[in-house]
Amino acid sequence: MTAGNTGRMVRQSRLPDDSVLVLVTRPAADAARFAAMLVQARRGTCVLTSPLLAPSLLPVHVPPGGLGGLVLTSGTALEVVAGLDLPPGLPAFCVGPRTAERAAALGLAAQNAGGDAEALLALILRLRPQGPLWHLHGAETRGNLSERLNSAGIETISTVCYRQEAQPLSPEAVQALVRPGRIVLPVFSPRSAQLLLAALAPLGLRATLEFAAISEASAAPLHAAGLGAITVADRPDGPAMRDCVLRLLDRAESG
Repeated sequence: MTAGNTGRMVRQSRLPDDSVLVLVTRPAADAARFAAMLVQARRGTCVLTSPLLAPSLLPVHVPPGGLGGLVLTSGTALEVVAGLDLPPGLPAFCVGPRTAERAAALGLAAQNAGGDAEALLALILRLRPQGPLWHLHGAETRGNLSERLNSAGIETISTVCYRQEAQPLSPEAVQALVRPGRIVLPVFSPRSAQLLLAALAPLGLRATLEFAAISEASAAPLHAAGLGAITVADRPDGPAMRDCVLRLLDRAESG
């Protein structure tokens, strides 16, 4: 099921003229969590959520013959896992702490790689679990994780369990972008960077934009478009992105 796109302002229903706005374009559930992280860390922060992607879950069937564990590179896959008949305590090798936390809540034996797909690959190669592993992921992936695990002798089944459908910017986001003001835009993936650039292109932008990217890969499309005000987070995770955005807000409001 694909959710529609609506803009949501956190903390304030109207943006004061001298405030800096954070425009979060993650899928709705992730956007709401990140907005809450910002507001909890910095009271009075103005955050507008306008998802550019919405997950569409796909039907999947558990592979026959038993599994040695799951490989999870996104929290969205857990929405599919929640509806499957899997044995309690099944190992789940998770890309980061949020995914591991959600996997543990479903009764899985979660292992947290604490980073990105490369960190997850290193964790699995170090532990060398008995296969087959089942990698549930979106239609667009990076890093060829399943193929690399199979090449390393760890049998891994790859299954697409959701698609991220592109969404337009909400009217509230467009209104903020076409009037004078300062906006910080967190970018969490190369694809979301590309979608954001496509959404900005037809607008008569008047806002001053600064970008916070979760990784160099996510910043690359922004650099290619000639955008210079880009800061990359210290680590590819939510807390580091929160801290990166907060530093940009402090700098913008002190300048």
